[in-house]
Amino acid sequence: MLNKKNNVLKAGIPKAKDLKDYESIISLTVDDIDLLEKALSSAVPEIGRQMAKANGWNSTLNMKVLTVATSLDAAINQLGCRQYHEQAREYAAFNKYDSATWNAKDKCNNETRNDFQDLYESAEYEVIIRATAKLKDRNELAKRGVK
Repeated sequence: MLNKKNNVLKAGIPKAKDLKDYESIISLTVDDIDLLEKALSSAVPEIGRQMAKANGWNSTLNMKVLTVATSLDAAINQLGCRQYHEQAREYAAFNKYDSATWNAKDKCNNETRNDFQDLYESAEYEVIIRATAKLKDRNELAKRGVK
């Protein structure tokens, strides 16, 4: 039998000491930024089709949605480290090195040519959406019965 811990919720007017600023975070991690870019760029025409179907109904909202999608797509287009050589330069600069290559020999005297890209695993990309809401000031809370 599983032991479930039930959270008991408080009732009544909240106390100021129990309240805190709200924060919620959701994230999406992808290992191929090109797939995320393709999903967003594909969404833009679909948003346009939905706007056309609506014949301008709530066009302000539709334009905001279109702006969000195109802004995300543009941000991804500006993201560095997308091609092999760009990654090598970016990783080198991040570590405060120039992006020159070097040769290394293993125990058997086999020689390999290396750069900073060779030192890192494949990149992962994380899209984070953080929602926050600040509590109103104490006077406003007091007007609403919070002590």
